[in-house]
Amino acid sequence: PEPNAMPELPEVETVVAGLRREAVGRWIESVEILRDQHLHPSGAALAEGLTGRLLTDARRWGKIWMLDTDDGQTVVGHLRMSGQLRVHPLDEPRRDHVHLVATLSDGHELRWRDVRRFGWMHLVPTAEALDLPVFANLGPDALAMTEDEFVAALRGSRRGLKALLLGQDVIAGLGNIYVDEALFRSRLHPRLAGGRLGLARARRLYGEIRAVLDEAIAARGTSISQSYRGVDGRRGAYQKQLQIYGRGGQACLVCGRELLSAQVAGRTTVWCPGCQPRR
Repeated sequence: PEPNAMPELPEVETVVAGLRREAVGRWIESVEILRDQHLHPSGAALAEGLTGRLLTDARRWGKIWMLDTDDGQTVVGHLRMSGQLRVHPLDEPRRDHVHLVATLSDGHELRWRDVRRFGWMHLVPTAEALDLPVFANLGPDALAMTEDEFVAALRGSRRGLKALLLGQDVIAGLGNIYVDEALFRSRLHPRLAGGRLGLARARRLYGEIRAVLDEAIAARGTSISQSYRGVDGRRGAYQKQLQIYGRGGQACLVCGRELLSAQVAGRTTVWCPGCQPRR
């Protein structure tokens, strides 16, 4: 498996659910900036804007998380490869690579840790949050998109399914892990053009995407590397249920044939030549 799989929709949904439990409803008493990198408009502006504010909601769109405050501001962020949002007791020692610490009114700290430093945050007025460039070409969230919308988006597309589902412009939130799993369960080749599916196969793919995401959320996501953790520090457990992701060269769990692996849409992709013929 890829050593640092980027958190996808189930992982971000788990983090957002954790923020609702552990941070929403608390006041931010102070904010300490330990590293200013990728904090916008600046670390100082973030600290000034959040100090003394009540956290009112946590939500997401695709892989992007949002944290709202009582004065009409929103922190918009992306975990990228190794970002973690964790709540800790005040007296718990801080680990290395912690970049931002918000002291909460209940005696805990919300800490932003990012070893690889690819993650980012923007503090913006809530009314302007969706005007950020990152949302400009984002398709409907994978859990909000209807079956009819999905079928219509595939119709006539010449893009291969792997590229189409990873692109975020058609459906937001999917990444390498769950695309491979959904395509395998749908018995669809990753290079098959989306426009060739027809109604029945498009509906089946939609259903398998939803099923895989729901199962992964129930398992708190997939923890393959040491990077992904929920707000409470717990690892995900869906890696124990993966049927195909990262198993190139091993036997298919359904038909026994050797699973193939290649770069498709720029990502390491695994499929079964028996269960997922290219037709």
